[in-house]
Amino acid sequence: ALLESVRTATQRAEVAEARADAAESRASEALAHAEETDEQRERLAAELATLQRQVQDVRVEAAGYARSSDALLESVRTATQRAEVAEARADAAESRASEALAHAEETDEQRERLAAELATLQRQVQDVRVEAAGYARSSDALLESVR
Repeated sequence: ALLESVRTATQRAEVAEARADAAESRASEALAHAEETDEQRERLAAELATLQRQVQDVRVEAAGYARSSDALLESVRTATQRAEVAEARADAAESRASEALAHAEETDEQRERLAAELATLQRQVQDVRVEAAGYARSSDALLESVR
């Protein structure tokens, strides 16, 4: 049962990584189509680079989770802590996306598209938070069952 929990957690990490890839793709598309000033474009490009680094960091963390499945108890504790960090990163990314949307000078059509993308990202952030809460509950249950 513990091994199955690790497999499930690994699968969920892969799903979260796929979601991150999709969000990164949409962010790149939005950057390519937005008509901002050079300064705004540079700021958005820097934010995109930051998000890409964060996505890469998450990928590295996910690979670490897969390798550390032998140390189940420690992995569960580590996964819980990293979920909290991921939630804080999601909050920061959501804040930057909101700020970028507020300061960008797009046409009404572009603004509506970006607002829809922001809403999608916010739903994904909520999904990640729900998953993180599920991981935390699973971690607590696993720790309790090991005790």
